[in-house]
Amino acid sequence: EGLLVGATGGAKGTSTQQVWNDANRDGMVDPGELVSQTSSFTTTNTYRIFHGQAVVVESSTHTVAAGATGPTVTDSWVKYQYNKDGLLVGAAGGTVGTTDTTVWNDANQDGVLGAGEMVEQTSTFSTTNTYRIIYGQAMVYESFTHAESTSGASENLMDSWMRYEYDAGGILVGAIGGASGTTSGMVWNDENQDGVLDAAEMSNQTTTFQTKNRYRIIQGQAVVTWSSTTSTAVKADGSAYGINEHGYSFMTTEVKYRYDAGGLLTGAVG
Repeated sequence: EGLLVGATGGAKGTSTQQVWNDANRDGMVDPGELVSQTSSFTTTNTYRIFHGQAVVVESSTHTVAAGATGPTVTDSWVKYQYNKDGLLVGAAGGTVGTTDTTVWNDANQDGVLGAGEMVEQTSTFSTTNTYRIIYGQAMVYESFTHAESTSGASENLMDSWMRYEYDAGGILVGAIGGASGTTSGMVWNDENQDGVLDAAEMSNQTTTFQTKNRYRIIQGQAVVTWSSTTSTAVKADGSAYGINEHGYSFMTTEVKYRYDAGGLLTGAVG
């Protein structure tokens, strides 16, 4: 009878964008540190038929981004819920992925890049998104990400979050976010305070950190304009060192970012 009874579909493509690689790890955008990153993606959609219309009930996307120091592979998904009339009433989604990069570990803590100090670092992350339905569209309202990375004896754990604000028409007008976590690795403790690296003076050091971010909305995207991170060295029991104790470390860093009218990062200072 010519009635629609099913549908299949998807998409594939590539995109290229400018990203900051901070090659010398100085926290500033230097000449040559804005590089092109190409991503390829494949999306597969699953449909249901409501009142003669095909609506997407699940969408999954596999993406590979070729970074300057290694690839990032992600798999993301969104599931949609509809009422009996086929109107969108809810959505849930998330992303998992891995990133392989080459980083400097400064194993001997001398501040100079030595042989064998560029090592592979693997990061994994998992993101869960919460959505709101505005004018029939599923908009991300909250996003939570847990990330882990390892490099030799070093381990980093981070939990980050973002919350988005929309106007009555579903236009993104604001965002807030932040992160917290721990880093651990081998450091030189110079226990005898003689300025010489002696046997058994390399010990495991854990540092906790908290980050606060400020955002601007440019071309419909939330971009970080200011980031402040406070980090504190902690003992094995999780307590902070006293200010006069050997091993004490407390640091606050700030970075301000600049963008052009199209939302591309053009500079940073911190």
